[in-house]
Amino acid sequence: MTDDHAAVMAELRALATAAMDRIEPLLERALEVAAAVAEPDPDAPADPGAGCGWCPVCALVALLRGESHELLTLVAAQVAALLTLVRTLLDEHRPEPSEEGPAADPTPNRRAFVPIRVQTRDNPEA
Repeated sequence: MTDDHAAVMAELRALATAAMDRIEPLLERALEVAAAVAEPDPDAPADPGAGCGWCPVCALVALLRGESHELLTLVAAQVAALLTLVRTLLDEHRPEPSEEGPAADPTPNRRAFVPIRVQTRDNPEA
């Protein structure tokens, strides 16, 4: 990997980490709201939209109202698991910091252009 590639990878890693840092509080809040909603009171009147646990429109309305919804809870849990997986992968493939910097790579770049000098002589026998 060249220095340019390492710089791009470092920037992408920083961008992914920043995005996950912003998304995680929203997911935590959604999961808290879902956990805070108590079981419905059996004596309370039935809610006409209570049986719609799969509809994305109802989920969006519940999100705007700050209410819990089955679909929102499921999506938030799945996205939280995905973010955990991405963070784990980023941590596993983090480059080891070296004191000498990226220029001190012990393996030479085998694809680099190496100029050579070619000398030709006239063959008197030909």
